[in-house]
Amino acid sequence: MKWLFAVFVLGAMLCLRLIYTPANGSEKLPETSLRTNISSQELSNRIATAYNKINNLSANVSIHFKLINAGIGFDSTGAFYYKEPDKTSLQLNGIPKFLLDQENAGVLRSVDILAGLRREITLEYDAGVVDQIKLDGKLCYTVKLIPKTKEDVARILVWVDAEQYTMPLAILIYNDGSTLTQKKRYLPCGGVYVAKEIRTFYDSPKTQAEIDASIQNCEVNKPIPDSFFKNRKASNLVSPF
Repeated sequence: MKWLFAVFVLGAMLCLRLIYTPANGSEKLPETSLRTNISSQELSNRIATAYNKINNLSANVSIHFKLINAGIGFDSTGAFYYKEPDKTSLQLNGIPKFLLDQENAGVLRSVDILAGLRREITLEYDAGVVDQIKLDGKLCYTVKLIPKTKEDVARILVWVDAEQYTMPLAILIYNDGSTLTQKKRYLPCGGVYVAKEIRTFYDSPKTQAEIDASIQNCEVNKPIPDSFFKNRKASNLVSPF
């Protein structure tokens, strides 16, 4: 199944490049969409409306991390907590030091960027709704994002569910060619849709990593005191949004 997913991702990226890359090689966002008339701003508003229903969230998590280039990995369990607008905490048992090494820190930065996409995507990015496709049988908008400020990130491709306004697939592309691909499977929880399975693959010149996570016992909008997050480092490594 992994190779089928990889073929799909590469095919989608190639399709976008063939359609939207001008002859001079520079990338330009489409002014209007194909086969859909929703604007990027309207889509951003609908995403925000869907996620704004979540004030607090807590869940148990299980994670398998594999550092492919080093041939090592680990399994861990723990819990994820969120409180609006931006408090997060991920408590995992026995995080190896190698995960926090500078060479592997790119994985954490990339995941944080993707977790932030649920917020106002038109604020920090030039956004264009490129197309509509079916992903795992569900109609999705394909959105292309270009950072408005100079960043290491060249562009982001994200697929947004046209009914639930979740993000089942996202691909982050760095200027050096590094990529992070993340796929999420969502299920309803407390009147909202929360990711139950998250598969992430990071590929850079120095690091190749896989992160498989599952989320259980999710509780939405059960109050969490601010003091709970004091002296706890924020993390979106396993974000159910």
